[in-house]
Amino acid sequence: MRLNKSYLLIETPLQNFAVRTNDHLRVDTTFDYTFQKKFGSKKIAGIRVKKLNVKHKSLQNELTFYYAKKVPAKYANTYTNLPGLPVLFYIPTEKGLFRYTLTEIKFNTPPLQLFLIPADYKKVSFDEFTDEFTKIYENEQKH
Repeated sequence: MRLNKSYLLIETPLQNFAVRTNDHLRVDTTFDYTFQKKFGSKKIAGIRVKKLNVKHKSLQNELTFYYAKKVPAKYANTYTNLPGLPVLFYIPTEKGLFRYTLTEIKFNTPPLQLFLIPADYKKVSFDEFTDEFTKIYENEQKH
């Protein structure tokens, strides 16, 4: 179950903050593409991956990607509607293509504590954080 909540933990000398973000509202601009599964597989980072061709709206040529079918694409922060986790892929930018290749993958169950907000952190919205941080900064400048 996905709760669509995310927090940015920020430590300051006077107060620690857990700032609510709107990351779940972020638009994945890489959805401007289509893909087609292709015959072929190989190993990347020790796991068997499959081939697909991707046609991105901003590019003339197709790109060859590889994905791990056994790992859901939702764990990536881009190309989340592929049939598995992208392990060799490209991101088009104004400066050219950036190529990403998975170099290591670890399968484990992280402790729940890793995802909890520490008790000494104050939960705030981004606007509340901006206001409070400005007040803290202004008070520090006076002293």
